[in-house]
Formats: sequence, C-alpha cells, structure tokens
Amino acid sequence: MSHQGAARDPRRRGPHVLILRTFAGAQLIPTVIFIAFLIGSLLLSGSQALPDDRPRYDVIVPFPIFVVPEWVSVFLGVVAAALVVPLLVTTKIVQAPQLNAAFAYSIGATVANLYFAFTFPASSGMIAKPSDPMVYLGAHWIGAALAAACVVVVAARAIPFSVRYDRLRRAGLISDMFVPLRDDEPGRFEIQVPAGWTRSDVAGRPDTWRYRPSASDPRVPAMDITLTSHRTHRGDASTRERRTERAEDQSRTLTYGIAAPGDPRHGLVFTTVIAGGDRASVEACVSLSDRIMESFRWI
Repeated sequence: MSHQGAARDPRRRGPHVLILRTFAGAQLIPTVIFIAFLIGSLLLSGSQALPDDRPRYDVIVPFPIFVVPEWVSVFLGVVAAALVVPLLVTTKIVQAPQLNAAFAYSIGATVANLYFAFTFPASSGMIAKPSDPMVYLGAHWIGAALAAACVVVVAARAIPFSVRYDRLRRAGLISDMFVPLRDDEPGRFEIQVPAGWTRSDVAGRPDTWRYRPSASDPRVPAMDITLTSHRTHRGDASTRERRTERAEDQSRTLTYGIAAPGDPRHGLVFTTVIAGGDRASVEACVSLSDRIMESFRWI
C-alpha cells in the first residue's frame, strides 16, 4: 500500500469502472445523437421534429437532417443489456452514485431510441405506427426495449443502494472529503479521516488513539478505529497486511501492522471494529477502513 498518504477512492478502481464506462458509453451515445438531432432540427429544419410535422420557419436543411441507422440502436442496446448484470454484481454501496448515473443513462437511451423508431419508420416490421397501420416502427424500438429493460434492472438495485448510501453518508461512513489528523507522540504520523470524525485519547492508555464518526445511526454499522503503539512489532514497513476476524453476524475486526521506518521493533497496530449492519454496509465500512489505512504516513 502507498506510504504517501494519498488514499485512493475505491469508487474509481476495479472492474466496476471499466464495466460502468462501457455501459455508460453504450447508453449515452443514443442520447447524444438524439440531442444533436433535435438541436439541428431546431436550427436547420425549421423546428420540424417528426416526419408528420411541418416546418415553422425557413428550412436550410430538409428534415431529417441526418439518418440514424437501425443497427446503431440495436448494437448499443445489446452491449448495454449484456453488461447490466455484471455492472450490478460488481457495484458496491460506495458506488451508488455511479449506479444512479447508469439508471439515468438508460432512461435517456430509452427515450432516444423510441424517438428514432418513430422518426425513421420502416416499410416492414413487427410494430405498426398507430397513425398509419401500413408503416412500421424502425428497428430502433429494439434498442429502446433493451434500454427500458436496463432501466428496470438497474432501478431494482439502485433504489435500495441509494437509501443505504445516504444513511452511511450522514453517519460519516462514506465521504468525499477527507481531512488529515496528526499525532506527534510517541511517533509522528498522519492519517486522513472523513470530515466530521473525531480523535480522542483512550483513558489509561497514553499510547492509544481512537478515531470515530461524530454522528451515529442505529441502521448502519458502528465503526471504531484505534491506533496503538506496539514496541514488539516485527515486519517490513513497506507492507501492511490486513488480518480479518469475522463474528457469526456481519461484525468484523480488521487489524493492520505498521512497522516504524528503520526500527522493526517499534510500530503501530491499526485496528478497526465494525459492528452491526447488513453485509453490503459492512463491506462499505471495510472499504473505508482500507482507504484510511492507505492514507497513513510517517512524518
């Protein structure tokens, strides 16, 4: 782990990031084309937006200003549908905002592809236009149907994750703002903790420091971090392995050893106790503990 005190955001690493970016691209492209088409029609085609509509002022480029091929909508819809399950499987609570974004992208793709299906009709197909039974919707409707399915599937995970994410954020267990806290005795070190966390000494133990959120919520796990000076610690200061102890419930005790630079007989024991909460929320706390641990540095 890094010794530079720069804790990496777990929301921006791992397979989830690649899957999300690919999914987002597949869902955003139809939306971007849709917006460009509408703006172009407004400026160049006399504000005509549909084949049955009429221009409202002088036309520079006849409607439609360009054609969106059916295969584009279908191909992008298939890509998004193939990625939606891996996206949900790899998403954790700390990544709930990205999941909400994926939900919005899917709604945009649904609207865009449905618009294209009406705007670029076909002479044959499966679904006839309500206004003309002899004309059929373009195959873009397949992309719209796949995007709509993604909306439903993503919503099933995004809604409960958003509720848990908000609770964890209010309790200080998820944060975008980290502040450095320093201690000078017996060793000079610094860690970064979420804004709103407090530091306190442990009564009767001058070599132990405790860090915890200032807020609490019985619906989320309770999290407590202690740093203890340990003079018999042995190990390599360049590695910080985590040992995890699990209780029968979802509670966890995480222990990390930190050797002092140049003195393997002295160091710190970093202990995180996570009690209560559901499995996904506990995993969010484990991720936070790792992030705080990564921020540790000797000064």
